[in-house]
Parts: sequence; structure tokens; C-alpha cells
Amino acid sequence: ENVAERLRFFFSDANIRGDKFMRKELEEKDGFVSIEVLLRFNSIKKHTTDAKVVAQAAKHESVSDRVKLNEDESAVGRLVPFDKEKMMDNVKLSLRVENLPVTEPKEEGGEKKYAVTVDDLIKLFSDYGTVALVKLQRYRPDWKSKDVAKHGRQNSVPTGAAFVEFETEEEQKKAVADLCGDEEKEPEKTLEFGGNKLKVQTMRKWIDNKGKRKSGEKEGKSPHKRDRDNNRKGGNDDKEENPKAKFEEYKLDWKKGRVISLKGLSDGCDREAINEALAKVLDFDPEDRTVGIYADYSRGQPEGAIRFHNEKVAGIEGDKIPEKVLEIAAKLSDGSIEIAGAKVGSATVLEGEEEEKYYKNFIDFKNKQRKQRAESKTWKRPRKD
Repeated sequence: ENVAERLRFFFSDANIRGDKFMRKELEEKDGFVSIEVLLRFNSIKKHTTDAKVVAQAAKHESVSDRVKLNEDESAVGRLVPFDKEKMMDNVKLSLRVENLPVTEPKEEGGEKKYAVTVDDLIKLFSDYGTVALVKLQRYRPDWKSKDVAKHGRQNSVPTGAAFVEFETEEEQKKAVADLCGDEEKEPEKTLEFGGNKLKVQTMRKWIDNKGKRKSGEKEGKSPHKRDRDNNRKGGNDDKEENPKAKFEEYKLDWKKGRVISLKGLSDGCDREAINEALAKVLDFDPEDRTVGIYADYSRGQPEGAIRFHNEKVAGIEGDKIPEKVLEIAAKLSDGSIEIAGAKVGSATVLEGEEEEKYYKNFIDFKNKQRKQRAESKTWKRPRKD
């Protein structure tokens, strides 16, 4: 049953919409994914390493409406093929949930974290039907954001919102009737979690409102932008020099053998794709930023790195991490693990001078960030009379 449940999820519309690897496998292998490939998925591998068990699970009554086996029972496919038209079907199946509880960092440089899990939300909405997918939303703050001073520019921050997708439109409508109000009436029921009253709306309404906000922004500049433009045009004689900023120097007691250098990354690669590829192998939630794995990558670049930076990473104890890092590097190199549906050019574990240079550059970057944050705080703005 456990393996059947995983097959139901992996071959669901909800998963395939966001899973480039599964889409590519289905497209290139005539609508099937070999059981050999499925056995590499950690959440299947932890239940069995036997291909016969996976084949048997594909025949289970709980997935009989979703998957099928090929003739020699060596691969699993969907009963209803996935096509590009299904890529946007999630809009009519999903809800936007806001005001989710988020915990503040206990110390400077710490991360905000969700005080709610994917499983919590699945349970919360299960009264309305089968929840196919939950996506907790995060964003990367720019230099103008107050979150930069606490979290850094590259770390993503919880927005306090999520998308909850149901398996059927009927289930979504049932939840909408209960939880979504409008301008004229309050919702019939309000869900709460962690002391927060949750705001629920359809994904379609959220998309429409977002479009309206963008249209409004195009029609006129924000007051802040107008002020900046006026200052540029008229000059500012009251501007004072920025005093020398003080900041606490970033230090890192790094361990050897924990960085994989990636080369030959595909055009479609991004940090999310790297996290998703590792999540399948190490069986962790790619949305969980506490897992101890960081994708050091800028979109559009052919090179990047993966850093394992906690004492315990995805359930692996410290002294066993270098061994697991070598194993992952080997799988990335031979194509057993693909990123964004493509094999990487090469994956090597950094050693010696290369490793020292990587960490020096990383520490220099963090200190540059801290200096810029400190300077932005100490800059004396002109007084307005």
C-alpha cells in the first residue's frame, strides 16, 4: 500500500505539472517510466528495492484508476496520458491560503520558518476531499526589503501563504462554498492554525487580482519611485556622507568534503530544480530550508555548486555526510540523478585548494552582504522640513 500511494502521487497531474524529470521520462519513454528508475526515488526505495513489489503495487486497487504496467511489467505509465493542456488545470483545482503562521528568527542571521507543515495543511483540508498537492510559498528578498538584513539576499523567506490543490474540481468547489467569501458576505467557515485565522480564496481569483495590481502599477509610478525621481532631477544638497558602518564579521567553521561542483548545467536549471532532484534521492521536502542542503546557483549559468552545511543533513549524521556527498556526485556524473530533466556535464567533490577557494569566496560574499546591510542602516537620509 505504501508503494502504491507513492505511485499514485508521482503519476498524478499535480506532481507531473511541476516535475520536469517525470514529464521528460514520460515523453521520451512512450508514456512509461521504468521500474528501475522508480526504485531510485528514496520514498519508494525506503519501502522496497524489489522491482516485483513495485509491479505488484501498480496493480493495487488504490491506483487502478491512475497507472498501468507495460507488457513485460518493467515500467509504469499513466492510464490517461499527460499533455500540455493539463499544465494549467491546477488553477481550477486550487485554493490560495494566506496568513499561515511563521516563526521569527531567534538571532540575527537566522531564518524565518513556517510554523505549519505540508502534512498539517493536508489534514486541515481533508474534510473537503483528497488533497493532491500543497505548495508552501517563499520569496527571495531584494535589497529594498527589510528581510534582507535578517536573512540575506539569496535565502528565500516564507510568505505565509500556500496553494492547496485538490484531485477533483468538485472537491475544490466544496471547499470554496465553505471557506471563500466575497465582498458582500463572509465565508461560512474560517479555518485556524497556530492561532491564525486563515484567509482562503480561489487560485483563479488570486491570479486575477494579481493581474489588476500589476496593471495599476504600470499606469503610474509609486509615490516612493516619484520621490526618488524628483531627488535625482532636482538634486539634494542636504545629502550627508555615509559614516563607516560597523558589522559583525561572518565566520564559518566549515567541514571538508561537503561541496559538489556542478558543470554543464542545462538552460532550464534553477535552484528549485536542484533541490527537487536531491529531494528525490535523499527523501526530504524541497520546500524545507532547514534540511541543510544549499544550491549555490544563479539562473542561466552553466556552473554551480551544492553545499551540505549542517551537522545533520537530511537525516544523515555528520561523519557520514562526506560518504553520501561522494555517492551523490557519482550519481550526478553518471546520469542516475538528473537536474531539470537533464544530465549534468560533471559533478565533482571539491578538495584541497579548490575547496578552500570556494569557502573563501563564500565567506567574502557573506561579509560583503553584511557590510552593505549595515551601510544601508547607517545612511543618513536628508531631513524633510
